[in-house]
Amino acid sequence: MIAIDPTPETVAALYAGMERKQSALRRRLGTPLSLADKVLAGHLDDPEHGAFEAGQAQLRLRPDRVVFQDVLGQSALLQFMQTGRARVAIPTTIHCDHLIQARTGAAPDLAASLDESPGPRSTAAASGSRAPASSTRSCSRTTRSRAR
Repeated sequence: MIAIDPTPETVAALYAGMERKQSALRRRLGTPLSLADKVLAGHLDDPEHGAFEAGQAQLRLRPDRVVFQDVLGQSALLQFMQTGRARVAIPTTIHCDHLIQARTGAAPDLAASLDESPGPRSTAAASGSRAPASSTRSCSRTTRSRAR
């Protein structure tokens, strides 16, 4: 099982692996890497041999975790459930920061969500005006994965 909790050891190993992959790509290309290159290089499956030509290559990526937010995460979870698989391949987190169900209208739905989902509230959310996402109720779900 892959560890999900970030310990100093897992974080150090993650960054060491990303640096190794970026160095390999930097050597291959012979040029400095842009920020986008560094992000992609850090997740390449095989930085020593895989193609990396802009607009040409199909990259083989191996992300270390997946983080979704709100509706995209819920949609992905529903699609995953339809595959019939019991576990995800890598640690996956879904963060939802506004849990309002559309039923009768904006003001009554907001009031109902505050009653149904107690949690941190701002005066803006309590008064019915639009609040920043960080001030509404938060939840997250992390799915453990099998080791590759």
